[in-house]
Amino acid sequence: MGIPVEVEALMERVLEISANSTQAISTLQDLRENRETEIDYLNLELARIAASLEPPVSLPITETLGRMIALKSRLGRGTGSAG
Repeated sequence: MGIPVEVEALMERVLEISANSTQAISTLQDLRENRETEIDYLNLELARIAASLEPPVSLPITETLGRMIALKSRLGRGTGSAG
């Protein structure tokens, strides 16, 4: 999409935030409490947008993580199916 991303700076910031965190991230808290997460929607939407670009961009890791988290979330709530 033409958005410049400095991977090293981004990773440094993520590590800094993680190192200073005193609690589990909200997604992990949601999964532990069998609540729906936003990550599955976010990851799957990013994969959908990337696939709609010209030329299409494949984001298999992002899509897979989204699907895995969605499944884990559904299974935790007792409404899962492996589809």
